[in-house]
Amino acid sequence: MDADKLDRQRCPYCHSKAEVVFLPKRRSYAPPTVYFENAQGKRLYAHKIPKQFEKLGYQRVEVSGFERGRFEKQTRAQLNAEGARRRESEREQYERDRSQRHAELRQMSNGFDVFHRDLARHAMEQEDREPISSYDSEFRIGD
Repeated sequence: MDADKLDRQRCPYCHSKAEVVFLPKRRSYAPPTVYFENAQGKRLYAHKIPKQFEKLGYQRVEVSGFERGRFEKQTRAQLNAEGARRRESEREQYERDRSQRHAELRQMSNGFDVFHRDLARHAMEQEDREPISSYDSEFRIGD
């Protein structure tokens, strides 16, 4: 827009001269998100960092409002990956423990009557059908 056209811009309500100003998106006004990170990439999310963490090499990092969406997405992906690894390890341990419990129950059920043997078999089958839950870190930075 040239200067002449700007001079001719009028407010639609009071009809006085108006100036057109372009502002960045609203999210840019958000205060920066602050976290602390060490050389290994471990992060602490706190308002203030205690002195002992500074001695361990944690540095303050600020994420501006413009970078916040990308930061949330990357952090959520990282936390979900860590959660998936941990969940897989826990699931493997659970499977080992469950196999051991089922073996013990099958051995004990040899002395059961037919009804209780069928009940034990049904309980083991039911436990085998339990769904595996998914994990979402739900990492979000509130407005």
